[in-house]
Amino acid sequence: MATTFKKKEEIIAQINLLDYALNNGYKIDKVKSSVEWVVLKNDTISDTILINSKKNTFSNIGNDRDKGDILSFVGNRLTGSLSVDKSNEAFYQSLVKLNEFFGNYINKEKSSEVLDKDKFLKKKETLHSLQGKEWNHKPIEDYSFLINERKISAAILKHPLFEDKLFNTYFRLPNGHLITNTAFALTSFNDLKGLEIRNSGLKNLAGDHEHAFFTNTKGMDKIDGVFYAESVIDIASYIELLHANPKFDKSKNYCFISFSGNLYESKMNNILNEISSLPLSKDCFFVSLTDNDSDKLESKKSGKNYDVLFTASLINKFFTPVTFSSNDTFYDFTFTKKEDLNIDKIKTLFEKQADYIDSHYPSDQRFGKYVIVKENEGDINIKFPKSLDLLNVNFREFLSDLKIERFYIPHKPSSQSNDWNEELQRKKGFNPEKKKEQPKIEKVKSYGRKF
Repeated sequence: MATTFKKKEEIIAQINLLDYALNNGYKIDKVKSSVEWVVLKNDTISDTILINSKKNTFSNIGNDRDKGDILSFVGNRLTGSLSVDKSNEAFYQSLVKLNEFFGNYINKEKSSEVLDKDKFLKKKETLHSLQGKEWNHKPIEDYSFLINERKISAAILKHPLFEDKLFNTYFRLPNGHLITNTAFALTSFNDLKGLEIRNSGLKNLAGDHEHAFFTNTKGMDKIDGVFYAESVIDIASYIELLHANPKFDKSKNYCFISFSGNLYESKMNNILNEISSLPLSKDCFFVSLTDNDSDKLESKKSGKNYDVLFTASLINKFFTPVTFSSNDTFYDFTFTKKEDLNIDKIKTLFEKQADYIDSHYPSDQRFGKYVIVKENEGDINIKFPKSLDLLNVNFREFLSDLKIERFYIPHKPSSQSNDWNEELQRKKGFNPEKKKEQPKIEKVKSYGRKF
């Protein structure tokens, strides 16, 4: 036994903590993970940990005593749930448990979870390596993809709003043919952090995914409105339509933001920090330009969580503390009460909405369509059903009662257009080709803590 039993140093050196966790019920949160820190979740025991893949150590974001090497990880979970145990007995039991695991780990083929992890980390490592000069990018000279295929005018693309924000990237095929792509800057306070790369059938991100595209705001002493969309192509298309509108006031200053098709808590925090640094006017409004598409992985209903997450974040930043989460049925808001918050008026508003449901839907179709309001001592919880469009559950009227309707002004393309680029092409007399189905990335469903 003495010759085969592995000691602490051998265990730490030869068993990868990430592999062990994946073989014991943990899953990678691919949206929040980076090259250095991998986020793992185990829903069975409500456990979320960060693993440093380089150092083979971990830490628990909810318990600062739960951290260390693989023996600490195992010793604190011997009972099947999290229980921090620094005793000698727990240490020896973890050694025994890891020795039992050792043979399978060393001698057998990798599990599907570990193989998927290897592929995921390799992709992360590749993207991380692109953060330097290997992007092969330079300021845009070739506008052909945007002009010829997306039908956006050269005048808009060369507008000061896009100054220093558009690039070309290059890729050489084995036969020597050079492919030129279009790329949009992902920045942090005007510091280039990444690129959204686009071409026919190509959509890719290089560099840091945690940042967004901002139009140029140099020389603006006051910003009257902020518009946000899923792609820079939609932004450019919308600006062209806006400039073609004779009622458009060109003396106003606006900032346009794209979050490159995916939005989650950490990226939203970065966007908020940058928005906060802008010279926003007192009455600055926020306009949603998000698509009319269907989110199949989330709620299988029209639209995504993007509008709700963006709105909740703005309310929390500029008005009152609010937490937001979502499940299969509801968008869930919990507001901190303010003295001028008229609870009775809010309840009356949603009672009218309930009357609308009762009169327009038979009894067997009403489940999950009512707004639920719960008043607590220090806050108020409101659940908005996902089975109906936000506009049909008085979401805008609710924001108006709070005097914060400026935080959510939805402007969607016409019902026959999925996005603003399709709308632009239809306005110009083109019939946009049906888009190819893009691979979907499962969104984070809960943003329960304040951010």
